[in-house]
Amino acid sequence: MSLKSNTLTLLRCTGIKLLLLLAAAVLDIILSALMLRFASYALTIACFAVAGVFSGVCCLSSALERMEKEQREKAARHLLAGTAAVGILLFIAIAPLSGREYSWPLRLFAVTEVGTVFFLWKNKFYEDLETPGRTKNKK
Repeated sequence: MSLKSNTLTLLRCTGIKLLLLLAAAVLDIILSALMLRFASYALTIACFAVAGVFSGVCCLSSALERMEKEQREKAARHLLAGTAAVGILLFIAIAPLSGREYSWPLRLFAVTEVGTVFFLWKNKFYEDLETPGRTKNKK
């Protein structure tokens, strides 16, 4: 993989993470407003945990969808290392700065994202992806 494609993959994955974190925060605000009587901290944590799972799936599939099948395992390993590094950064550095109400939800987002990518990599998710334009016609 070239430096340009690595940079684009990293930017795409970072964008996905930020968008899903924003979506989790907005969903938490909306659900808290709609369910004022039943709003709880567990609902906030659940929103961020679900966003972490989606972030892991989207990042892995987005990064691997344009690669040759032979390169996917190596790329998935690199993406796992990158996701783990970002997860550790979120868990240790950013979550404590986010305030009391979002510290544990951000930490759970990081853990579920890394866990999801690791689970998908161990179960060889990268082998199930179709390479666009390279499917064989069966008659």
